[in-house]
Formats: sequence, structure tokens, C-alpha cells
Amino acid sequence: MLPRRWWMGTAIVGLIVALAAPARPDDGGGNSDWPMFGHDPKGTRYNTGEKLLGRNNVAALGVLWQLSTPAVVAGTPAVVDNTVFVGDAAGNFYAIQAEDGRLRWQTHIDGASFTASPTVLRGRVVIGDKNTGFIYGLDVGNGRILWKILPNPFGRPAIWGSSTIVGKNVAIGVASNDESFPAPYFSRGSLILLDPQDGRVVWQTFTVSDAEYAAGSTGASIWSTPAYDEDSQTLYIGTGNNFTDPATATSDALIAFDSRTGAIRWVNQRTPGDVWTIPLPRGNPDFDFGDSPQLYRLPDGRKVVGDGQKSGFYHVLDAATGAQVVMPQQIVPGSTLGGLYTDSAVAEGIVFAPGNDQTHPRAPTCSLVALSGDGLHEFWRFTTSGLEANGVAVANGVVYFKPSSDPNLYALEMATGRTLAAVPVGGSNGGVAISRGRIFLGLGDVFTHGFNLNTPGGIVALGTGRGGEDR
Repeated sequence: MLPRRWWMGTAIVGLIVALAAPARPDDGGGNSDWPMFGHDPKGTRYNTGEKLLGRNNVAALGVLWQLSTPAVVAGTPAVVDNTVFVGDAAGNFYAIQAEDGRLRWQTHIDGASFTASPTVLRGRVVIGDKNTGFIYGLDVGNGRILWKILPNPFGRPAIWGSSTIVGKNVAIGVASNDESFPAPYFSRGSLILLDPQDGRVVWQTFTVSDAEYAAGSTGASIWSTPAYDEDSQTLYIGTGNNFTDPATATSDALIAFDSRTGAIRWVNQRTPGDVWTIPLPRGNPDFDFGDSPQLYRLPDGRKVVGDGQKSGFYHVLDAATGAQVVMPQQIVPGSTLGGLYTDSAVAEGIVFAPGNDQTHPRAPTCSLVALSGDGLHEFWRFTTSGLEANGVAVANGVVYFKPSSDPNLYALEMATGRTLAAVPVGGSNGGVAISRGRIFLGLGDVFTHGFNLNTPGGIVALGTGRGGEDR
């Protein structure tokens, strides 16, 4: 995979009310927080509690405030109790008042680069670093660093994805920057469960087994964010390609883990034999899972896990067994920067999948495609120029889509795809968050700046009143 994990984790964010047990963000009870990267543990990116902004007033959407940052903000801004939490690629982490953009606190960590999203739980802000692979726990009230851990101390570990709340703990995947450098390669992906209070690792499971690693296998990084099913106590995640032979059955795969022990329950590999690095391309496709999985039910009540792949296929598997529910359909052409590239959403039985078409490299396009839950039927498609690397979001009948290079944030009617608003905010590689009638988005487009994460960025808030003040 190319060095583009900055948006996941493309990119990205998770929070929950500090010092309290996590509320159910999808309970429909009026909670309009955006408490984690995927909004809820199931990864739906659907805020059912948002009632202030919707189809009837979104046409009046405009910029309320903007805060400039020295580097790209690639994560989905998290919003809890009217506080926005987000990091930038220069190692700065911010807590910002949601209503007016005033800075509550800021923490800088030398050598760090934040491209994933934070999770706030039990008084801690948990965020991973894509440069070194450290995970940090910050004090939610003042940003003081309370702990840091390095789950994978070998190779070039990196945290590109975000964490998901699992009861009182959080689960987070570990990736690697190995594939961007010349051999030798030493890294292998892993999923960990940790206690946000002190950073204690409850368990860690590697995606390449000890025996496979001893035989020379590496890679199968976890670039995206887990989904969690509380009922079955199962975590779901997608993996990337291998870096070295022999290829393993856990690369380019969807994997289910027991959330209590970390034991692997099932593996369904979607692209076998994908051994790939940037310095030495092998002719293999680099078909990682960059999209994070979503957990939902089909109309017949069957619980499934859905996930888009860089091959351009949207996969729907039985959540209990990992069996393929239907033969997947290719939604957009696959490629290294193409296919179903970043984070989908699911709402009311409809999947909203963003992807890139690089068939014409000099004139790429990106699309948001509305699909049936089984992935077989396309309801509508919205296409624009350039590439995308941004998680979409849904609330109150509206889907929000921000292409990376197209300057507009688009608000589309969920049922039809009709454009309700197009608000120019500039380039962005961050996902959209919705909370209490406002939209929050990170700024800075690396596609047009040679993949330079240190190009200036920012955080912007939009709503139905207009302010436009730059702080």
C-alpha cells in the first residue's frame, strides 16, 4: 500500500463521555455526540441522535469557524460534550470548543504524527502515532501525557487506524511503514485490546503467526479500525498485503477475534498471494482493506459484516461464521489508490461506499455509491473529479461526502443522492463528523502536494449560521 494511511485510519476518531460508562451512540435517544472513529462500535458512521441538521435545513450550511494547523488533519474530528478532539500530522493534538473554535488545550509530541482518530474513554484520550507505532493516553481535561506504549517493538511499526470502544477497554490495530522502505522487512500486523486508564495491554494477537514469521512471512498490517459486536463479543477487522514470501492466509482478509481473549474465530481471505512493497513491486495488486468494517443486519435479520476493498469489491460475510453471503460485485475499478478506498457508512439498510477510479490516471474520479446491504444493487451514484480518502457520514436523512481534491463538502439526500448542499472548504483527507447541528472536518489535501503530510491544514466547523472566523 502506498504511504497514505494518514486518513484512516484512512483515518478517524473516537470519543466517549469522560469518566462515564460509554453511552450507546446508536440508541436513538438524542445523543448527538460523535464518540469514536466509526461513531459507534459497529462502525456505522451513522449518527441516529442528530436531529438539528437534516434535509429541511442543510441547504443553509456554511462555515462557522476555522482553526489553522501547521500540518494536515487527516482524522475524523471527534466531538463529545461540545468539545472537538483531533490531531495533526506534525504531532499536535487539540481540544477545541465546538461552538466557537476556541482552543481549550494543545499538546505537542516531538517526532509524532497523528493521522488516525482519538478515542476518549474514562478520562483518557487514546491516540496512535503513524511515525513510531506508539500509542498515547492523554488526560482529557488538560492534554497531559499519562502513558505511552509500543505494542510492536520491531520493524517499523505504525498506527494508521483508530481504536474502537470495547466495554471499558479499546481495541486498536497495528500496521507498519516497512513497505515504503527497502528490505529487510520485519513487521507483522496485530490487534490489541488495552485499558485506557494506564495503557495496559489486555491481549495482543498477531496476524502473522509465530511459525509463519519464523518462515519469513511479514506484513498483513491492520490499517483500518475494528468493528465490535457486543452481543457475540466479537471484533472484526480487515488486513493488508504481505511484505515478504511466503504469503499467508491472513493477508487481504477479513478476520473475527474473540474480544475477551484475542483468539481468532474465523478468517476469510479475499485476495490470496498479494505480496507487495513500494520499492520492489511484484506485479501483485496491493489490494488492502482500507475501509473499516461495518456490522449490520440484512432485511431477513441476518447479522453481517460488510467491508470495501481496494479491489473495488464490497464484501458481505456472515458475522458468525465468516461465510460469504453473496458473490461480491465490483463497484469501482481496483488499483493501488483506487477501489473502495476508505470508510463506508451504513444506515437504514443502505451502504454508502466511497471509492476511486484511476482508469484514466491523468483524470481520476471519485464516487459515493449507495448499495443494498448485500452489495448487489446500486441505488444511486454521485461522481466528481479527483480522488477521495475521506470517511463519509450519515445523519437525519443526509449523507456527507468530502472528496479530497474537489473543494466542496457535499450533503446528499440519503434516499436519492440528490445534492442538497455543496459548501467550498478546500482540500481535505479527513472524515466527516456530525454533532449537535454542526459538521466538523479536518483540512489539508496530500494528493495535490506530493503526499506531503506537512502541508498546512486545519479544522473547520459548518452549520446553518455563518461566521467564517479563522482562528
